[in-house]
Amino acid sequence: MPESVSAELLVQARNGQVDEKSIGFAFGDLLESWQQVIFHSLLARADVGSLRIFARAIWRSEAFVRAFEPQAVVEVAQRTLAALKGVTSMAAPDRREVAALTRYCELLLGLLRSRDSEDHEIRILLQPHQAVVGILQSS
Repeated sequence: MPESVSAELLVQARNGQVDEKSIGFAFGDLLESWQQVIFHSLLARADVGSLRIFARAIWRSEAFVRAFEPQAVVEVAQRTLAALKGVTSMAAPDRREVAALTRYCELLLGLLRSRDSEDHEIRILLQPHQAVVGILQSS
C-alpha cells in the first residue's frame, strides 16, 4: 500500500473520523506498524463501529485474526456477543439493526478461525468449554 494512503488512514484513526470500508480492507495481516496502531486504537474505542471494521477485515484476510493477541480475541468476542445480544433482544429490529446483526455473526465466525492458531493459548480461547463461548450458549 502506498505510504501516503497508510498515512491518511492513520490520520483518520487518530481523529476518530474513520472510513470503515477503507480501513477494514486495508488491515490485511496486521504486520505493518501503521496497521497495528489503527487496530489498537479501534480496540480501545470499544464501539460498534470498530466491530464493523473488524468484521470486514476478518473476512478479507484470514491472517487478520491470526495476528490477534489472546486478550484481543477475548475482548472482540465479548464485545461482539454483547452487541449481538443487544440486537437480538429488540422486539422489531429495523434494516440497519439486521445488517449489524449480520456483521456481528460474520465477525464471530471469523473469530472462530483463531481455533486453528499455532499458539495453544489462542487456539483454546473459543473452544466450546470456555467461558466466552458459554455466554453465547446461554443466550
